[in-house]
Formats: sequence, C-alpha cells, structure tokens
Amino acid sequence: MGYDMDKNAVQRIESGQRFVTDIEVEAFAKVFGVSLPMLFREDISPENLFGENDTE
Repeated sequence: MGYDMDKNAVQRIESGQRFVTDIEVEAFAKVFGVSLPMLFREDISPENLFGENDTE
C-alpha cells in the first residue's frame, strides 16, 4: 500500500485529537492483518482481535 504516517499523527489519533481517514483505516487493516469490518467490531476486545488472549 505504501502509506507513510509519522509518529505525531499516530499520537494524535490515539489521543482523539485527529480523525483517521479512510485511506489510513485501510492501511491499519493491512498492517494488522485484519479485514476492514473487523476493525469496527465492538463486540470483541483488542486482545482478542490480535490473538493475544485466546481463552475462548
């Protein structure tokens, strides 16, 4: 995909000071290896999304 995001942009997104664009959402999904709909699911925790807590 070739999208470049600097550290300050990530920090502003994490703190809620900046919105994530549609292009960035697509890049995040690719980096994390998940589908776009998976990023928007509210019924799972981040730990389960990335397989860090496979207790189920």
